[in-house]
Amino acid sequence: AVVSTQSTGGVYAAGDCCTIPWREADTWKQMRLWTQARHQGYYCARSMASLEGPTEPDLSFELFTHSTKLFGWNVVLLGRFHEWPGCECYFRITEGLEYVKVVVEGGRVKGAI
Repeated sequence: AVVSTQSTGGVYAAGDCCTIPWREADTWKQMRLWTQARHQGYYCARSMASLEGPTEPDLSFELFTHSTKLFGWNVVLLGRFHEWPGCECYFRITEGLEYVKVVVEGGRVKGAI
């Protein structure tokens, strides 16, 4: 998450303008949202201030989480909330009250809305 530009030495960037340098976890995807930018900024600050060497990514980079409001509804996105071949989706829909979707693969919850 700390990236030095190739053109100017000693210049660094953090947050949603950067791409993480490690392989993404199965239930985390970089979407360049403000919540992820905040986590990346915190991670970068810890890394730059560390006297003990590289800082390992924390739980913030293991499970994708985002919450927002859409058309007056509270929306919470967790993990891999999109469908893909081989997954099972379970729904609970109460019209005018709630929409819940849970995505399962191999007997394990991988994401939810």
